[in-house]
Amino acid sequence: MSSEQIGSSPPKFDESNYHLWAFKMQAYLEALNLWEAVEQDTDPPPLPDNPTREFDLMKMKEGENIKEYASWLLDVAKKIRFLAQDFPDENIIEKLFISLPTKYESKISALEESVDTKTLDISELISRLNIRDDEEDNVEGAF
Repeated sequence: MSSEQIGSSPPKFDESNYHLWAFKMQAYLEALNLWEAVEQDTDPPPLPDNPTREFDLMKMKEGENIKEYASWLLDVAKKIRFLAQDFPDENIIEKLFISLPTKYESKISALEESVDTKTLDISELISRLNIRDDEEDNVEGAF
């Protein structure tokens, strides 16, 4: 049976004709050279890494400092750029702003008011936010 002789849609299963449906479905898939894929008892290959999705889901973890989080964020951005996707620095800066814990809100607000975030360099932003971490560590160390 050639694929030209088969209808354009696979046989329908209506719960009462399983054996007939199974036979027709096997013939249909064999005609399309797809039966081997069904017959093999192997797992499909895993999906490739999706750095864009990873980037979208990123949040700063509890106990993580800005340097660690920014390094992780930049590594994922580098993977996205490696895939030849256009990925401007503004996306990374925006992600930093929206994914940081609430303890950084005052620092972010001050940065947004004092600096044009469109022209802000990523390393400069990370440095400014890192100062916030250092100040917090110094205050905790004083007690």
